[in-house]
Amino acid sequence: MKNALKAFGLIALIAVCGFSMAACGGKSSSGIYDTWADKDGNTFTFRGSTGTIGNINKGSGWGAVLNTGWINNGQEVFRNIDRLTDSQWTATHYTYVGGTYTNLVWSRCTLTLSANKQTLTVYCQDISKKFDLTRKN
Repeated sequence: MKNALKAFGLIALIAVCGFSMAACGGKSSSGIYDTWADKDGNTFTFRGSTGTIGNINKGSGWGAVLNTGWINNGQEVFRNIDRLTDSQWTATHYTYVGGTYTNLVWSRCTLTLSANKQTLTVYCQDISKKFDLTRKN
């Protein structure tokens, strides 16, 4: 009987911990902390207060920046990510300006999550640049 109570208590403890982790952390489709892709297939992964770029498509604008040596796969291109609401965040974004791909700046931006949570719109206020990212499944 004593062993059965211990086993039941252990199972209950594991269940409580599991539900707590699911509710308070980990990967969630309701936020931005996931991997996203732009129209050219470049990926952006958000974790904590930063976001990195990966799988840079050599035929895209980011590919041109990669060729100049100003950026690398896995490099931080979003920082200071701060949640405003359940569907909006602010951040600074390291991005290129113009067609030379050598003029890179940190720009203040707003990230807005669509109602279906599958599109993240990035708007960089300082340079009036706007683009969409699609959640990768």
